Amino acid sequence: MSFAVDPQALKTRLSKIRAQVRPALADRRVRILAGVVAIALAAAWYWYAASSATLTIAGHHGFRRAEVSIWVDGDLKSKYQVTGSEKRRFGILQKTEGSFSRSLRMGAGDHIVRVQFRSLTDNSSITRQCHVSLDARTESTVYVNADRGLLSLSFAGTPAKIGSDPEPSSGYSKTLQSLFMAIAGSALSAVVGFVVQDFLKSRKAAQVKAS
Repeated sequence: MSFAVDPQALKTRLSKIRAQVRPALADRRVRILAGVVAIALAAAWYWYAASSATLTIAGHHGFRRAEVSIWVDGDLKSKYQVTGSEKRRFGILQKTEGSFSRSLRMGAGDHIVRVQFRSLTDNSSITRQCHVSLDARTESTVYVNADRGLLSLSFAGTPAKIGSDPEPSSGYSKTLQSLFMAIAGSALSAVVGFVVQDFLKSRKAAQVKAS
């Protein structure tokens, strides 16, 4: 199904949107508040990117058609279907093979990852779980080997060492993160204070004019 877009109608709608937005942007306080929102969003994005990690769940399976479900700390994060193809050698059927990969963004720290394979041909299922320890701004992998009656998970990453000192790079990134958040907080406070003062001045001027 395709939808035809009328260029003239689209141009007219954009012109109406610009006409509605332009008066608001003419107000200096609106522009300042928009800047505050932009700074807050940038700070939130940086904080999320600096404190999260990427975990890839990938491997091979021996199912013709199966549904894969992935939980992290008890929460379902992904559910999708995979397929496999029959491998033959010298005209003789060997086995069904397929591969898959799925990447997730999650917070740094220790997590429990649970993977379930459910065959869509006979509705049989098998589930396994493993513990992972993720460092911020790193990429790790849980390797999966799934076949009928067999499901193994192995985590490839840096295990957390209890009582060990943090790496210098980790401390440096945390320092940069704290510095950025401090600068963003100071900028937000300054902008909010300016908006409040500007509002009070404009209100006072209106009262003087009215009297």
